[in-house]
Amino acid sequence: MHILASYKKRACRVKEQDFIETIEANNRIIHNICRLYFEDKDDRMDLYQEIVTQLWKTRYTFRGESKISTWIYRVALNLAISEPCCRFLVYEHSEFIIDNILNLS
Repeated sequence: MHILASYKKRACRVKEQDFIETIEANNRIIHNICRLYFEDKDDRMDLYQEIVTQLWKTRYTFRGESKISTWIYRVALNLAISEPCCRFLVYEHSEFIIDNILNLS
């Protein structure tokens, strides 16, 4: 049975091995978000661990209405922007983008 199908059929009883395989298959998404919000390797690894922990805790909330990668992305992004240290980075990054757009005009 395909991993996604197994999630849809038994989201509340996801086996640990299925979860690990899903994380490995979508590892790039999580790492990209971590790199977006942190330059320091240790900080990125801390955020990565927090994201995987949150995904494990909330695995039963995946309803199968979207791709599993979309759900992983949303959980990871929401966690990253909710971190106090990341809120400043998001604001700073937004200001940088806005300033550059205004200078192009």
